[in-house]
Amino acid sequence: MNKKKIEKFASIIQKELGEIILREIDLPRNSFITITKVVVSPDKRKAEVLVGVMPPNHTQETLRLLLREKKHLRSLLAHRLDIKRVPEIHFLEDKGLRIGELLQNI
Repeated sequence: MNKKKIEKFASIIQKELGEIILREIDLPRNSFITITKVVVSPDKRKAEVLVGVMPPNHTQETLRLLLREKKHLRSLLAHRLDIKRVPEIHFLEDKGLRIGELLQNI
């Protein structure tokens, strides 16, 4: 599959997954999550989802929550996208956001 189609697919996953998380997942109190980037493998079997969490001290708790809910999120994403195969989702912390925050505090 060509690069532009994969990037388009990744942006659709980013948008839809963000909406699903907002509506379906009970985040830790006073937390906010944003999906900063989605990288889909060329065969569309895997998707790395980079997330930023505010406040940063809730990051690990939020990542554990997303890991527990991964199957449910993938199922909801499959219904929204109406496709045969939804990529396996891997949630990762977007460390670039944390570095940016540290630089602001200097």
